Amino acid sequence: MVAKCWMAAPVIGLVLCVGAAHAQAGVDQACAALPDPCLASGNIVVLAPEDVAPAMLASAHEASRQFETFFGVAPRPAAIVSGGEVSTDLKARLEGEGINTVLPWLSASDRARMKEQSIRRQLADLPDSVRDAAIRQALAQISTPDPQDSGLADQESGALRHELGHLWFMAAFTPEDAARQTGHGYGGWAPDWLDETAAVLLETPSLADKRRQSFHETHKHEHLKDLTTYLSMVHPSAGAARQLQQSANTADQDAPGTAGRVMFLSGEEAEAFLRASGGAAAPAFYGQARLFADFLMEKTGDEQVFASITRHHAAGGNFESWLVSGEAGGLPQTLDAFEAAWLDWLNAN
Repeated sequence: MVAKCWMAAPVIGLVLCVGAAHAQAGVDQACAALPDPCLASGNIVVLAPEDVAPAMLASAHEASRQFETFFGVAPRPAAIVSGGEVSTDLKARLEGEGINTVLPWLSASDRARMKEQSIRRQLADLPDSVRDAAIRQALAQISTPDPQDSGLADQESGALRHELGHLWFMAAFTPEDAARQTGHGYGGWAPDWLDETAAVLLETPSLADKRRQSFHETHKHEHLKDLTTYLSMVHPSAGAARQLQQSANTADQDAPGTAGRVMFLSGEEAEAFLRASGGAAAPAFYGQARLFADFLMEKTGDEQVFASITRHHAAGGNFESWLVSGEAGGLPQTLDAFEAAWLDWLNAN
């Protein structure tokens, strides 16, 4: 399955993706059978312009190392396809190389181009006398990537690593009887908080720090969820994402030959998506995931604590039963006592 993604420009690192699958070996030689420009090493293939491909590959490899560090298993081979769309032909060629985990991606240049298209579309109904000036003014506010800069901005790198975390998590741990799992709003089998933690753990250090700071300064008092709610809630953006997925599915039906795409939202479209997602609720959800991960790893002294929690969920358990399973590293064994320790830690950090 090819991931479907939605990028909402105003939110730090908010890129929502659905889809993952399985593959086995390394892909170092895969580019011989794939279209140019192509760059591959280890378990990663990047189909992207030469000015950004090396940075994307390096970012993905760092995410791969982090995934193995936190989950104790090597992530499945993956392809990152710049330009925001994966054709059915390309999907088949990737599968022929043993690559079934595919992430369509929009580079900074892609996003700048799509912002311009969105601006022109949204201002198209203005009178001729004011439209051109309004478009020029709006375009002047778009940050255009420096063509001499071959790196990735930290926000893009963090978002790329985040989405690979979702895909690798689902590919590595989805149980055969996943249909009996409940609690996930979109995309996977695990509870939303756990799926989101797998992605947050792979982000860049600076994006992780932004999550922590933003949660403490902006979200903690208004949006902190009690653990009974947090451990069972659907991702705040899940409903809006499902509506976009339906639109994407319709668009794919109207465009034969398309296996997956990124839907980029900006301006009024992005604001509408964020309103439908509960405004600050989604950033707060990410922030709580980041701090909850910090707490669990610190208190257990085990950087693979989420591998243990994941295996327990995949076997049919939940967080509360994990606390009493003997794998929780000395944490309180009731949710009430655990939550008291969590809140004490959160207020001290």
